[in-house]
Amino acid sequence: MLLQEPVFNFLLAFVLSVIIVGCIGYDPATVLEVTEGSSAEKAGLEAGDVITQYQGYHIDLGKDLYVYTYLNELQEEDTIHLKVKRDGEIKEISYKPDVNVRYLLGFNRSDANSMTVESLIKGMPLEEAGLEAGDVITRINGVEVPDGAAYEKYLEKHPLSDQPVTITYERNGLEYEAEITPREYRTPVTGFGYNTYSEKTSGFNVLKYGAVEVKYMIRTTILSLKELVSGHLGMKDLSGPVGVVDAIGDTYEQSRNEGTLMIWMNMLNMAVLLSANLGVMNLLPIPALDGGRLVFLLAEAIRRKPVNRQIEGMVHFAGLMLLMALMVVVMYNDILKIF
Repeated sequence: MLLQEPVFNFLLAFVLSVIIVGCIGYDPATVLEVTEGSSAEKAGLEAGDVITQYQGYHIDLGKDLYVYTYLNELQEEDTIHLKVKRDGEIKEISYKPDVNVRYLLGFNRSDANSMTVESLIKGMPLEEAGLEAGDVITRINGVEVPDGAAYEKYLEKHPLSDQPVTITYERNGLEYEAEITPREYRTPVTGFGYNTYSEKTSGFNVLKYGAVEVKYMIRTTILSLKELVSGHLGMKDLSGPVGVVDAIGDTYEQSRNEGTLMIWMNMLNMAVLLSANLGVMNLLPIPALDGGRLVFLLAEAIRRKPVNRQIEGMVHFAGLMLLMALMVVVMYNDILKIF
């Protein structure tokens, strides 16, 4: 039956979400702290406020806010518009974001204890100076920085500014120097921290927030598809069966130290994510999927006569071939990520 699969996907996601919420609760978007002296504090935001809307986007959970801010980077010229619940009343708060100003060299380390350049930030000073991934930074202005701790200590005593610094680095056993000028990096900030941890609930709220969890997964999938279509996300960000199995393995390893309950909860959460994703994807208006079949049914309703079944079959077959080709490409990308 048409739509049977996506409906079952959403129902399964709901049942699993109810189990999760019943065991560990949900994460309300409660403001935990407001930066002292920030624009947010001056606008009247208070710790304990529950955010219900951010930039016009309805917020049910703390992770709703996290996903939206991750996919929609805050700009200096933006005005932050919030709706918060306080003492049972909804209040509207608007303010300009504060801006953190830092000076950066423009590189990522292989780990916190290393000074090996893992990657360079495009358009930043170290890339322009000719450094490459694999180079090891050994001194800054003649001061040795043998490890990450020494590097952090140096920056505490000598914060980077718009003044030139001399970087000494090693490559293939040879030592080089480069004089660079750190670049200003401005980061607009909201001025508040919010909850992303679960709080217990009971009774009817378990069903309510079970449905909210499914809604969150569906909205996140749709937002991700929007980012993919707009070009903000690329093919490298897609994952297929290989990537899913790898993600499940990583989730299991990271959950082991938190106990058996958290292992099961995280596994169920992955199942909710996959089930909701499958439901949304199956409804896309792509040939060979239920959404593609709906398009033909809609066309028949408008035209008031059936579509040529041979043509419809050819279209669905072409769509299936394209989906198979996409699956091969995604699987290849997944394998490259792992190895």
